[in-house]
Amino acid sequence: MGADTVDTLAVRRPGPRGLETQVALTERSQVNVHSDATVLKNGDVLGAYAPFMVGDEPTGHFAELTGANSAVRAGVYKVNPGEYPDGVPVPYEFDRDEYLYVLEGEVEIDFGESSVIRLKPGDGASFRKGSTSIWTFHAPFRKFSVEVG
Repeated sequence: MGADTVDTLAVRRPGPRGLETQVALTERSQVNVHSDATVLKNGDVLGAYAPFMVGDEPTGHFAELTGANSAVRAGVYKVNPGEYPDGVPVPYEFDRDEYLYVLEGEVEIDFGESSVIRLKPGDGASFRKGSTSIWTFHAPFRKFSVEVG
């Protein structure tokens, strides 16, 4: 199969079995779209951040890698210094299984009953769908996560 090389702000192309792939890009980015893969070049997925909503409240920012499988969501979540929720405890219930890797900053995760963990750059963790906790971010904070379910 051939590949298309595109250097624009957005790419749409039919994928396998009629599914679509859409990726937001900055001017320096490049994406190679194959029938079986979407590859971002130059790491510029970070230019595609949007507010991450917890209930009706924007809570940080999320840049999503979009693919053909809606059961899987992956991307980078960030909290900027001085912006909500930097330093503010935020209750969170996982609506999917989540696997994460901390890229920058720290987060304290309180599971109640004196069970608190602190994640720093290089730490990874996984959380089951339906689990609840309270997160306190220390910005700047960034994590890469994969959510399944």
